[in-house]
Amino acid sequence: MLRSIKSLLKFEVIAIDGAIGQVHDFFFDEATWKIRYLVADTIIGRPGMKVLISPVAFGRLYCKAQEFPVELTIDKLKQSPEVDLSKPISRQYQIKLFKHYGWPPYRECKSFNTLSGIEETKGESKFLEGNFDYHLRSIKEMIGYPVKAVNRKRKFGDVKDLLVDDDFWIIRYAMIDTIKRIPLGKMLVPVAWIEKVKWAEKHVSVCLTQESIKTSPEYDPSISVSREQETRIHDHFGLPKYRI
Repeated sequence: MLRSIKSLLKFEVIAIDGAIGQVHDFFFDEATWKIRYLVADTIIGRPGMKVLISPVAFGRLYCKAQEFPVELTIDKLKQSPEVDLSKPISRQYQIKLFKHYGWPPYRECKSFNTLSGIEETKGESKFLEGNFDYHLRSIKEMIGYPVKAVNRKRKFGDVKDLLVDDDFWIIRYAMIDTIKRIPLGKMLVPVAWIEKVKWAEKHVSVCLTQESIKTSPEYDPSISVSREQETRIHDHFGLPKYRI
């Protein structure tokens, strides 16, 4: 199911034996758009302690209660390796995290192509070989970035939210809040059409023309995204639909 990732922020994180805090952020792999970690702002351990939790440990969401269950104990989370969110998450730190929780490394986890849904393992194996670093990015950092179309200097909107497929924990769409001169309101852009996120310059470039943006199907965030709506979006931009 596609979910607003922004709506998951502030959900209460529930361990096997009790509440541990709130969802603070998510880190995703900028190459594959796959969610790698939930960042929990905890009420356990030292004040302000943040812990990283892999999708391997995610339970089924309880959206009405705004609860995010994880299959870990409070004691195990208390002993989690310290993380400094002011610095990039290193490969060495992640290996330490895998060992602490007994999680499988990336190459043993399912990884799916954004469009096709086909399982991929090539990049995963490189992680453990020590010659490849994943570039993890913050969801909260990206939300609010201005978005520019191809060959355009001015933005046509801002990233308002990201829609995540909670079966595979992979980001499928960016929700764009368009500016007034483009009478759309909100639209969904498949992440496959994001040419580049320029983190240093804090903006997003998409491989879309101004005309395709103006005629894009409008999106109502109060209504769940149907498969028919996804088909219209992909057909409009000339993209193959990912496999589900």
